[in-house]
Amino acid sequence: MKRLQSMLTYCRPHGGEGEKQFVERFIRPYEPEEIKDVAGEVLAYVVRVGKDAPVLWCSHVDTVHIQTAPVKQTIVYDEEGGMIYKDDKMPLGADDGAGVWMLLEMIDAGVPGTYMFHRGEERGGIGSRAIAAQYTAFLKPFKYAIAFDRRGTGDIITEQMCGVCCSDEFALALAALLDMDYKPDNTGSFTDTANYIDIIPECTNVSVGYNNEHSPNETLDVWHLESLRNAVVAAFKTGIALPVKRDPSIVVDRWGGNYRYTLSAAEVVDMPFRDILRLIKTSSREDIAELILSLAEEVEHKENHKELAEEINYDSSHWEQLDARNRY
Repeated sequence: MKRLQSMLTYCRPHGGEGEKQFVERFIRPYEPEEIKDVAGEVLAYVVRVGKDAPVLWCSHVDTVHIQTAPVKQTIVYDEEGGMIYKDDKMPLGADDGAGVWMLLEMIDAGVPGTYMFHRGEERGGIGSRAIAAQYTAFLKPFKYAIAFDRRGTGDIITEQMCGVCCSDEFALALAALLDMDYKPDNTGSFTDTANYIDIIPECTNVSVGYNNEHSPNETLDVWHLESLRNAVVAAFKTGIALPVKRDPSIVVDRWGGNYRYTLSAAEVVDMPFRDILRLIKTSSREDIAELILSLAEEVEHKENHKELAEEINYDSSHWEQLDARNRY
């Protein structure tokens, strides 16, 4: 647990000093490859274990901390309750510090696969979006893209805002292997694997034990995370052979028709009226209700962030840069 606790002491806004120091301390020792865009910006750090394993294990190094946050923060570990939290009115950063820790533990255990530590997930998937567009040939050999970046303790995500991301057969098989009361869940929002659904057949996001992410009330269930680490290592130490049923060339739209909702609240506001009307006509009442709820949640998160920035005297203009790009 010492490494996990040390990792969570870093505030890691995208491009900030905390992110840089975090990468240097925890990821650079594994001598990762760097995937860069055409301008030379690093999109992700990649570590390979074994040869030809058809799985992309995913996490992201950034957090929602604002750029003026300190590089280091103080966390509290309740050993009796197995919980990590903070009391300084800022997010903990277990989203996705828990996922990064998980991947490093798997690498140390020799679990085969390609490990992708994405940048800019909290800015709308900057790294993964560019990788999907510029590195399609790199992604095509993979059958699975499995992220550890989901709140709670029991979800294997089958749908994200982009639409259906993995088959029920795959999700059920993964849940059975983990043997930890995981179940398929179709209420996902966004993580980096969403950007790969046109290329990789089975893309998902797995709960890692954090809750109330992006808020001062964020917590991490350490006991669950440890148990998940043990289950994953035991299940995949010798390789991965889960069902592959979803055809990535056929994207099943979450909202009906050919329209694929991958937009933030600000982008929906900017949609032409005819597209909004078509979305309503081709969707069920339940889907429309879910869309309204997701937009309301995004607005609420924005307001909470602004209030938090004012409370701790940070420059609230940061949120104006992020509110249309954050995913949670």
